[in-house]
Amino acid sequence: GNIWASSEIGIFRIDIEDFSRLRRGEIDRINYVQYTSEDGLPTEILESGTNAPLSRIHTGEILFASSQGTIVLNPEEVSISTESFFPYINEFIVDEQKLSLVSSRELTPKDKKIEISFSALNIKSPKKTKFRIRLEGIDDEWIYVGERTSAFYDYLPDGKYSFHVSAIGPDGQWSDKTASISFTVLPPFYKTWWFMSLGLLGFIAIGAGGVQIKSNIKVRKLNREFAYQQKFHEEKERISRDLHDNVGSQITNLITGIEISNIHIEKGQQQEAGMVLKNLDEDARNAMTDLRETIWLLDKEEVYFWDFEKHLRSYIRRQKKYFLGANVLIEINVETNFILAPSQSLNLMRIIQEALNNARKYAEANRIEISIYMEGTSLNVTVADNGKGMHLDQELEKGNGLKNMEFRSKEIDADFKIDSKIEKGTTISLKLQPKLENLP
Repeated sequence: GNIWASSEIGIFRIDIEDFSRLRRGEIDRINYVQYTSEDGLPTEILESGTNAPLSRIHTGEILFASSQGTIVLNPEEVSISTESFFPYINEFIVDEQKLSLVSSRELTPKDKKIEISFSALNIKSPKKTKFRIRLEGIDDEWIYVGERTSAFYDYLPDGKYSFHVSAIGPDGQWSDKTASISFTVLPPFYKTWWFMSLGLLGFIAIGAGGVQIKSNIKVRKLNREFAYQQKFHEEKERISRDLHDNVGSQITNLITGIEISNIHIEKGQQQEAGMVLKNLDEDARNAMTDLRETIWLLDKEEVYFWDFEKHLRSYIRRQKKYFLGANVLIEINVETNFILAPSQSLNLMRIIQEALNNARKYAEANRIEISIYMEGTSLNVTVADNGKGMHLDQELEKGNGLKNMEFRSKEIDADFKIDSKIEKGTTISLKLQPKLENLP
């Protein structure tokens, strides 16, 4: 079966079996198929979130609410193509000079910047073509690059390399067809056989001095390689951690809940099964919300604050139905637009979500105030509630997301502070330094 969901950028379909595949380790991410106006939708602006009108009628058709009226979708009539897109290598460029795609490619140590461009033939929906790449000799696993159609490499060490690119099909599955191109980076002169022979003679002649020079060259080279790999590893780890923490755990809860409800059904315990399935509703909606937010934030190279504000207000409107008896207020006083890095946007959103979740589940607050304002060149964020408060030392041991908020603050170099008093409430404060930039 499939999960169908509406959003402000179209309709999404997710194969339910992918959740089990992810749990078994057969795949490393949940794939999805997006349907937009290119697929026949009259509009891509649909009602979304937990309050979105959505129903399934007796014919099996699903009704979606949009800005142009009701959209009727019959899942049985939706064409799910199994066509595989064959990727192609378009250009191999070294220091702004195009090299042949047919003859052998040997690069000298002086060649610094390598660019490989690629594409895949997708006449029907070219904007939906997404890629993953892998450079044998550097990458142990495939790297997802989305709609990007070029790969860049700087200062590769000498050796033989093979670049591979794969495209994702309209069914959301990776094609087994790949395009490849091989090349060799020649060693510097000091690694050739003739220089090594002279080097041996020189070592005998001048002793340790020659060894020290060669050692220094190698150390600098290794340091450059390590810095490049470390930066790439940290970015990949950050994305994986966020998907695992926020979406992976919710998906695990869904799978476990479905298994428990099946046990109740097999035992004829219909009431118990109904209660379990009812409790799964919030987890399913939260998983879709977190997945949508992660895609929105991580697909951007930079996020303007006013776009972030719009997204935050939309999230709070969708979540208010869960704050029974509590008044959630948000006040934003930022007159100058500026840029947030994707990591700042993502972690800032997660910290606010965690603070709201704690106020709702544990603090029993009836008033929650979110305040965002500029103080000099610093962005200040506070989430304050009038709940029952807590003993910080004890709660830090228990968890409740406090350590996770503190960790996310450190990840974006933000000052983080918690102030809580019993029966008087809790205030979470955050101060970070964005990149100020006026819009034209």
